[in-house]
Amino acid sequence: MSKKWVRIYSSTDSIHINILRNLLEEHDIPTSIINKQDSMYPIGHLELHTFQEMAVKAINLIKKTEE
Repeated sequence: MSKKWVRIYSSTDSIHINILRNLLEEHDIPTSIINKQDSMYPIGHLELHTFQEMAVKAINLIKKTEE
């Protein structure tokens, strides 16, 4: 059975996305960043993804850091 990736966070700030990615990986939550930014113009966003079964844990960790 293949694992399904889901988006758990979106931002235009690449530094913030990478900080969150490191936080999640320190808690053994696999992540992937999808870059949906335009290469010519500074528009668009980055998406942080994890496996569906890890999504709730990941979102809770992110919420704790943003409080």
